[in-house]
Order: sequence, then structure tokens, then C-alpha cells
Amino acid sequence: MAIFRLDPALRISTRRGQILAWLPAQARPRILSARTVERLASVLAGLDPSGLPPEELRDLRDAGLLVSPSADQAAAPPSIDLPAQHPSISELPALVRQVSQTCLFPGEREFVAWSPSLRAYCRLPGALALRLLAAGEGKAVPDLLAGLAAGSLDEARARAGLAQLLAAGLLVPATATRTKPVASTSPIETDAVHLGEGDPWAALQPDGRTPIYFVTHHADHLPLALGMLRAHLMAHRGGELLRHYQPLPIVSVGADQMQALYRRFGPGLWLFSNYMWSHEYNRGLSAAAKAADPRNLTIHGGPSAPKYEEACQRHMQANPHVDVVVRGEGEATLVELLEALAKGQGIDALREVAGLTYRSGQALVRTAERHRLAAMDELPSPYLSGMFNHYGGKVVAAILESNRGCPYACTFCDWGSATQQKIRSFDLERVKAEIDWIGRQRIRVLWIADANFGIFKRDVDIAEHVAATKARYGYPREVVVNYPKNATEKIAEIVKVFARAGICSQGIISIQTTDPDTLAVIRRDNIKTKKYDELGDIFRRENLPLSTDLMIGLPGATVKSFKGDLQYYFDDDVGVKAYRTQLLPNAPMSDPEYLRENQIRVDAQQYLVSTSSYSTADLAEMLEIWSAFDIADGYAVLRYVARFLQWEHGIAATELIHAIVRTVRTAPAAYPAITWLFRHFQAERQALGGWGPFYAEIADFARRELGVPMDPGFRTTLRVNELMMPGEGRRFPEVHALEHDFAAWFDANVRARAPAARLLADYPPGRLEITDPYRMCETDFHRIEQYDNHQVFFELASSTSRRRSVPNFVEQRA
Repeated sequence: MAIFRLDPALRISTRRGQILAWLPAQARPRILSARTVERLASVLAGLDPSGLPPEELRDLRDAGLLVSPSADQAAAPPSIDLPAQHPSISELPALVRQVSQTCLFPGEREFVAWSPSLRAYCRLPGALALRLLAAGEGKAVPDLLAGLAAGSLDEARARAGLAQLLAAGLLVPATATRTKPVASTSPIETDAVHLGEGDPWAALQPDGRTPIYFVTHHADHLPLALGMLRAHLMAHRGGELLRHYQPLPIVSVGADQMQALYRRFGPGLWLFSNYMWSHEYNRGLSAAAKAADPRNLTIHGGPSAPKYEEACQRHMQANPHVDVVVRGEGEATLVELLEALAKGQGIDALREVAGLTYRSGQALVRTAERHRLAAMDELPSPYLSGMFNHYGGKVVAAILESNRGCPYACTFCDWGSATQQKIRSFDLERVKAEIDWIGRQRIRVLWIADANFGIFKRDVDIAEHVAATKARYGYPREVVVNYPKNATEKIAEIVKVFARAGICSQGIISIQTTDPDTLAVIRRDNIKTKKYDELGDIFRRENLPLSTDLMIGLPGATVKSFKGDLQYYFDDDVGVKAYRTQLLPNAPMSDPEYLRENQIRVDAQQYLVSTSSYSTADLAEMLEIWSAFDIADGYAVLRYVARFLQWEHGIAATELIHAIVRTVRTAPAAYPAITWLFRHFQAERQALGGWGPFYAEIADFARRELGVPMDPGFRTTLRVNELMMPGEGRRFPEVHALEHDFAAWFDANVRARAPAARLLADYPPGRLEITDPYRMCETDFHRIEQYDNHQVFFELASSTSRRRSVPNFVEQRA
């Protein structure tokens, strides 16, 4: 007769009222019924599974919940009885909920759950295990008591059981609510402003002029490019174009509302500013406009409007609704286009307008290249001329240019090629006035769209004005910038200004790769990495936040070179953000000759999938390594463990992470807690079952896979890494007595930028103070997203944590 037992790797949790079973061999959880959990608890208690109805037994086996015993299966974790009712629990609260990260593990004879407060697995009789799951995110105590009373417990014992779960810290009063994040990468409800209440169209009627439709796509971002176009055409030659055209207000409206406006104003000119994030939306609305009436003229510009002749031809052939493509800067091109069309000579009047490709019958006509604008202040400010006064929407971010141009010609970027290198600045007083407008409107995020903010001395003045504006109005609260490619001390000055003002911002090293061969292939070998090392020293000395941007899958890159990039910044203790390389239509990388030379292949979204230097399998490996590195170092889940193993055992951090990646892929059941976390952390932001079981597995992994024994130094490091992870129910500040002075050891190694001679186990006992200034332990941290995520807010604060600015999702406590 076959013998079965619960899979020891099984984890059972709840989410949004559903019971979920997690198994390492399965990528997604399986939904269970309470009856199934009851059956599993009976099997743990000694019920012979063969006595179950055949169909039910088959379902449990097919689901992987019951397995045949084997010699190499992990033993159940050691466990303790639930504590007696705590004296402070005289009455049960009205509502209770699970503590975050709670899940059931198979024990010897019953389910067990990890108690962070007791630092032990607690045994749960079947009825209590079910009630713990039933509590979920909040349940009335009478309902839980009724469920227990329906089983084998009378009311007194049922009440005592719930009190024990409270005493173990597995249940908490549901009034102990967790703070929801107040920022996300999607349109944000909190801290958003609605500009210009009321209908800006109310006083407008068709008047015989040709309407111009400005197509918006983000309710939460003010569309700078469209604002620049409208402001320039309205001011051109004292408003001369307004005799012929009716430029409709720039308002945040969706496709349905745009069609309603079209029914009111009729055929006209449609302006689309194409970016990676708006291109598909714009194509759909463009096709709809053309289908509604062929007299609609659709004009597409922006970074995703292709400039290369072959690419533009393919684009217009694939999109017959596109009438005109604008290459490069659009303001001067637009007014000349409108002047030409106003003569009434038809579409071929555009032949003399530089910077266009347009459709003339069945032919495509490409006009001469357009020279750059020489005087930027010929362009009116859309902010100061009222272009966004009635934008509506729930505005979170405003985009500002203080200059245009980029002196670099990196192959992956279209900035240098689009602006032809020379930098041209807007008047400083105009820029300051725009910042004032943004502050007065209480817009939370200022996005400075310069290619190299910090390249000029005046950029420090601009930063100081941003800080003064925040002091005056309370806004902006976050600044997003692109810093110079050749790092300068001005970056540190700017970040220091923002930090003093309580503005969320950080220094960013825009290096993309440190590999000399790859830098040569992408034509960035004119940028000196030594400058970045010097900048890192400055930021450390000033205790300022610093991160770097890397790119995954650049031509010339390999798995080895990408690991080298990650290792380089790990050694320097600089935060890393990495992004897949995407083929931009106007970047030098899109040049047909460059594509052929480097054997570049892309997917439907134009992300590179292979080149002459790496295969698709290599790219998949790089992406897995990056995801694990981001968890381990970015979120600090292995920040201290990885450094201990590198500094004291010579195991490079990237080799540790690569070993974890390979194990999760090839032997997921060997370390179920590690497998779960590295598969699901990016979505869940927690360690299912608790941090204690996870770090116990890390110790086991280090011993079995890397040959690292447990010793006092490693034990101290594991404890510190666990303490630095957020968890419910903690009270700060915490001061922890440690077996060895971890903070002193850590500081000595970081300052040496190499393994120090003195081992952690040689240090005397020490203390570590931990605080939670941004309420991470009270926040629903597995759902936290930020507007700009170069800084990661997850690790708690201590003398060893990474430097960070004020976060952008919650105000710091007083």
C-alpha cells in the first residue's frame, strides 16, 4: 500500500480571503478550500491518507500536497507549544488579523507557524490552524469563536486558543492597521492636484478656423512637449496663425472624450508626441481620427517618431493613418508647417518645410534636415503662458527644461543625436519662474528633463531655488534628474542642497557599464570611470545617497561583464538600478549598419534579445542575476550576509547570488524559503513564513553549497541582517546586544574598501541601535512603489544601513 505525507516544502498562507498553497516546484500558488486544509491537518495528525476517498486522495497528490516519503526529505522544524494566555490579554479584541508573513508549515504531528516575537515555531492544533488562516486580514472574534466551537473546542477553550495566538504574536488586534503607501508608479491619488477645475471648453465653439487637437496620454504628468508647441504657435508673429487655426486647450482627456470633442469641432490637425510609453495609444487614436474623416491630418513627432529614412518608410507603410512625421525639435517645424498649409495649396506645400516626412498620394516625401533652434528663449514658457491652467487630471509631476542638448553620442540613446550635441540654455530667471509656478500649484514631483543637469555652475543655483520654493510652498517634494555622464563635484553640491531641504533625490552615476570592451562598442569610451570613483568618495564623505544606472544586454556585454558591473558597485557600496536595453528608433544603435555589425536582434517591444556578444540564454541569465542582486543588495535582504561571506571567506557577492540563482532554478525544493523569496519578493515584499526561517536556510545553504561553517561571526551577521528587515509589532528605537561589535567591524571594512585584517569574531561584544524613521514596520511594505525607484526604502535604519534621502511615499516622523 502506498504511503504519503505532506510535502515538507509546503507553505500555506492567506491573501484577500483566499487560502493559498505554495510549493517550490510550482511557479504560482494553488487555491485551497478550508476542507482541504482540514484534511491535510488530519494527515499530519496521523490519519492514513489511503483512507481518504480515492478522488480526494488523487487531487491532493496531483496538486503536489501529498508526496511519497524519501530519505532526503527535510525534517520538520523543531517547535514549541503555544504560550499560555498572556496576563495582559484580559479580554479578546473585537477584531483580529494575522501578522504579516504568517504561514503554516508542516510539523511532526500538526501545522506550525513561525512566531517572530518568540523566535520559534509554534505548534497549532488543527482547529487553531484553521482559525489562524480564517482571521486573514481581519475577522470578527465571535465568528472565529463560532468556528472553533463548531469543532472540538468548547467556548472557554476556544477563547483560550485565540488568546494563545495573540500571545504568540501570530494574531494582532485588527485595529493595529498598517499604513498604506501613498505613492506608486501608477496615477497617484494622494498628493495629486487637479489643475483648473471647470470645463475649459465651455466658452469654445467651432468658428470656421481649423481646430488643432493636442493629444494627451498621462493624467498625472503635465505634457511639456505639447505645451511648448501650443505656446509657440499661439505667440508666433503676434498670433498670426490664430487667424487660420483654433488651437484647442491642452486637457487631460481619454480617447472617448477626444472623440466627443471631435464630434463638436470637426476635422482638423491632430498633434501626437510619441514616446515609448505613449506610442501605442497615439497610434490607436491616430487611426481612429483618420477613419472618422480622411480630412483629419495626423502629425506625429517626439523621440519615438523615427528619423532614419528606412525606419521612417517602414513606419509609415505599417501605419497608413500617419500623414506627417516630424524629425527633431518640433516647435519651429510646426509653425512653418501651419504657415505652409494656411496657403491652401494642399499637402505638397510642405515640401519646403525642413524636418518632415509626409505622405503625398501614394508617395512618401522626405524634406531637408532642420537646423537646431539657436535662441531657446524665442520659445514661450508653457507654464508662464497658461498652457496648463486647465489641464485637469490628478497631476503628480511637472517636467521642466533648463537647457537642451547633449555632448555625447552614446549609441543606445537618442538624446545626443536628436539635439546634435551643443547645449543651449533657457534664461535662468525664466527657469526659476517656472519652478515657482510648479511650487504654487503644489505639484509633488519636479522632473528636470536636461540630459546632463549639473554640467553647469548655474545648475547649483537652480537646485537652491528648488529648495527655496519647497520651503515657501511645501512643494516640490521630489526631484528627478539626469546627471552628467562625466561626473563632477557639482552633483554632490546639488544633492546636498536637496537633502537639506528634505527633498527626495539622490546622486546617480550614469555609467551603464564599467566594461571597457562594451564601452567601446557603445561609443562611451570617452567617459572616464575614474571620475565616478572620485564622486563616490565625495558622497561617502558627505553622507549623501548615491546610486548608479546599469544597462542589461548592451552590445558587447557578456554574462561575465555584467556580473563584473554589479560586483564593482557592490564593492563600492553604491546602490544599483539596472534596465534592459531597448532599441530607440532615433538612437545611433538603430542605424542599419550598426545593427548588422553587432548582430542585434530585438523582440516586439524593441528590447534587445541577443547580439554578437551574448545569446538569448545569456540574456535570461543576466536578468535572473539582476533580479536576485536587486533583492539581495538593493532591498538589503542579504546586504550583510553577502559582505561577510566576501570579506571573510573570499566568496564574491555576485558568485553567491549566482549560486542562489542556479539552485532556485535547478533544485527549488532544496531550500523552499530561499526559493519562495527569490521568486516572489519583487511582487510580495516579504519573506513568507518570517525572516527567521529564511535566514536559517541561508545558513544551511552557505554550509552545504559554499562550505561556510557556522561560527560566532557568521551567527552575528545573520542576526543583524534579520534585525534590519521590517516586521510588525516592533517598537523603536531598538538597542540590541550582539555577540560581537558588528557596527565597528562593518565600518572598518567599508572604509578600507577591502577585507580588513581583523575578523568579526575577534571583535568584543557590541550594541546596535535600529530605528524606523519611515515607518516601514507599520507600512504595507510589500506593496510599496515609488515615483522614482533609484533609492530603495525597505531596510531599517542603523549606523550600517545605506545612505538615503527622505522617501517619497511617507513623511518622516517628527
